[in-house]
Amino acid sequence: MEDLWDIEDRIQERNCRTKINKSLNVVADLFKFLDRDEDKKISPEDMIYGLSRIMVRDVDVAEVYLI
Repeated sequence: MEDLWDIEDRIQERNCRTKINKSLNVVADLFKFLDRDEDKKISPEDMIYGLSRIMVRDVDVAEVYLI
């Protein structure tokens, strides 16, 4: 019976890792989207420009994911 719990924990751990990795990828892609001068820093101007682009129109997910 205890082996069943162990297997379930491994499945939950794998699912959690997958979701964490997806989240990290989204944050990394959002950083790339906002860093318009590609200096590996997001300045206040980058934030204003990026957020204004998002607010003015609907941004497609592919634009953030940079597919």
